[in-house]
Amino acid sequence: MTYPTNVRKLMPAIDLNSFRLVTFIAVALILIDPTLQSPGQSSVSVSSQGSQPRAADGLIPIQARKHAPDLSVTDIAGNRVALSQYRGKVVLLDFWAVDCGLCVIEIPWWLQFDKRYHDEGLRLIGIDAAEESPSHIKPFMQKAQMNYPVAVGNKDIQKRFQVEGLPKAILIDRQGRIAASQDGLADRDAFARDIEELLREQ
Repeated sequence: MTYPTNVRKLMPAIDLNSFRLVTFIAVALILIDPTLQSPGQSSVSVSSQGSQPRAADGLIPIQARKHAPDLSVTDIAGNRVALSQYRGKVVLLDFWAVDCGLCVIEIPWWLQFDKRYHDEGLRLIGIDAAEESPSHIKPFMQKAQMNYPVAVGNKDIQKRFQVEGLPKAILIDRQGRIAASQDGLADRDAFARDIEELLREQ
């Protein structure tokens, strides 16, 4: 494109190739770091697109496990929920959101696990890490028949449990120690095997 002489004098001294390079770098930075977002948005990256299940890394060896951070919240039904009250149980702590497509895929799996392993000592706790309102969460819970406690999270909880993206599922052993942590869509069968192994531990 040819610009009039008076316009060219006002244009910065940058050629087309340089402009293309700057544009490419800017787009690349946004793609590489999804946390570069507008002010006011949640700092947690919510996945809504399809994805292949990520293979579980397996359980952390018992001697290498660390106690889970303290968690004491009020669920959306108004009940107080604390990790300490589940000592002696295996806990599946699920960080999720209604508007997270991959999270919604996992919910039926967790319900199946709860039905299959509840009598053996499995307990579920859900934390809406996108900080959605209870009025947005309750209809989904009713439709999905989620019968376990769900609370709205906050940035402090996200930081303590190192939640940077959704979904994220954590398995906590009977002694209150983190035994496994899964970022992204879980491998259902591998996760079930991990739960079974933890239930066998004393």
